[in-house]
Amino acid sequence: MDDRQVIKSTVTKLGDESPYLQIAVGAGGGFVTGFVLLKVFKVVAIVVGGAILSIELALQSGIITIQWGSVIRQFGMEDEEDVGETPFRQRRGPDFRASPLDRFRKLRKSILNSARFTAAFLGGFLLGMGFS
Repeated sequence: MDDRQVIKSTVTKLGDESPYLQIAVGAGGGFVTGFVLLKVFKVVAIVVGGAILSIELALQSGIITIQWGSVIRQFGMEDEEDVGETPFRQRRGPDFRASPLDRFRKLRKSILNSARFTAAFLGGFLLGMGFS
């Protein structure tokens, strides 16, 4: 018998059973699926978070070097404005009249200005989720 036929016949048979049995089977299946996926995602979060932090530490210690000029050319970002550090005295409060695209650009620029902190935060966040 094909797997689809087995699933279809099981669901059809389950539809003829009492509502309490249907609820119990649905809740049990959902619990098992959620539990297994949580464990899988925890392992993925630990691996990805550890990799992000390891790469960030390797960059900081000089084990890995990135040629940013070639990265910028490869992704076609040479036309965008400079993403250097902005002195605190030049920063302004939020502009509530700005369009969502302008807000996204400001958020992107802010994240790129603090890329090391952002990467470390993301790695730590994923490790925290994985070990919770």
